[in-house]
Amino acid sequence: MSFWPEDFAPKIPAAWAGPNGFIPRVRYLELFEAVLEPFGRALGLPPDYMARTNCSTFALESHVVYLDDARPGERLLCRFHFADADAKRVHYLQTLHRAADGPVLAAYECLCMHVDLGLRRGVPFPDAAAARARRIAEAHGRQPWPLGPRLVIRFHAEDAAA
Repeated sequence: MSFWPEDFAPKIPAAWAGPNGFIPRVRYLELFEAVLEPFGRALGLPPDYMARTNCSTFALESHVVYLDDARPGERLLCRFHFADADAKRVHYLQTLHRAADGPVLAAYECLCMHVDLGLRRGVPFPDAAAARARRIAEAHGRQPWPLGPRLVIRFHAEDAAA
């Protein structure tokens, strides 16, 4: 499993402190969301991709696991692990850590779909992006799943028929 991107280690702002001194759950989601632009670039979908193509990704299903508290001032690292990918969808897990070898503080598992915003329906990723996603999923598939049980998602058409 790799860090993605290598330099994503945001410092949690003091303003994010909740009444108990820890960051609230919703802020974890902001951290997971913040790394999605570099994630898109890694697949060949640059920041102007949506404006140029009128396409984006939508979450179809997601799950968040909170394992430990984070405090303002800490720096957290985000890791990605691709579970699977096909022409239209990517199933991935993001994990937040205090350090490269630190335990998981929170995890966000998501199945997302590439969507044409005008049609409001799923369409295939550009060929190069789909190929990159499949290569990453294949490489990550040789590694152990990083955290607990996975979402049960009927992902491929042949699975849905089972």
